[in-house]
Amino acid sequence: GTTGAVLTLSTKETGVVSGDVLGKINFQAPLESSGTDAILPGASIHALATDTFAAANNETALIFSTASSDAEKGSATSGAVFERMRVLSSGKIGIGTETVDSQIAEFKIDTSGSDGMVRLNQDGSGTASLWYTKESGNNWNTGIDATGRFVIAQQHNVAGLQRLILDTNSRISLSNNDTSNTGGYGSKSGNTIFGHQAGSNATGSNATHSNTYYGHYAG
Repeated sequence: GTTGAVLTLSTKETGVVSGDVLGKINFQAPLESSGTDAILPGASIHALATDTFAAANNETALIFSTASSDAEKGSATSGAVFERMRVLSSGKIGIGTETVDSQIAEFKIDTSGSDGMVRLNQDGSGTASLWYTKESGNNWNTGIDATGRFVIAQQHNVAGLQRLILDTNSRISLSNNDTSNTGGYGSKSGNTIFGHQAGSNATGSNATHSNTYYGHYAG
C-alpha cells in the first residue's frame, strides 16, 4: 500500500555503540505556571542502541518513560523521568523493570506495591484464560470457564479437554473427559473428585460411572 508521512528522528553519530540514543520524543508543558518540576518532561519515548552498530547489526530497544512525583520517588529526583516499559530488539517486553530476561521471559511485570497482579477480564459470556503453547504443538490453558469455574485444559481455551476443575464449592475434579458446563461431575466417567459434597451429583444411573470421590459427602 501507499506510505504516508514519515517522522524520522536521527543521530549524527558515525560510530554508534551500546547506550547511544538514536532519537527521543519528550512530552512536557513548558508554560506551566508552577515552574520547577512542572515544566520538565512528563514522559518520553526514546530509541536506545543496545549493541555496537555494524554492517549487519543495528540492535535497538524502544523505551517508554514517565515522570514521578516527589511523593513516589523523593525530592532528589527533581522531575526526572523513569523507565516504565522496554521493548527489546527481539520483541520481548518488560514492564516496570529495566531487565528483561532474554533467555526466558517474553513479558514481565514488576511492581513495588504490596500486591502484584495481571487482570484478564471477560465482559461477555465466554471464557477468560491464558494460553500456553510450544512450537512442538503442545497446548495448555488456565482460566475461568463460562460458568465461573477455574479450569486447567489441554487445548487453546478452557471450554474443553479439561484436566482440572475447581468449582465455587471448593470441589476439585481431576479429569480426562469432564466437559460438563453444569458441574455435573457424576455424568462423566473416570474422574477423581475432591471436596465439599464431592459425589452429590452421582445419583441414580450416574452412580454407576467409575468416578473416585474424596472429602465431605464423598459418596
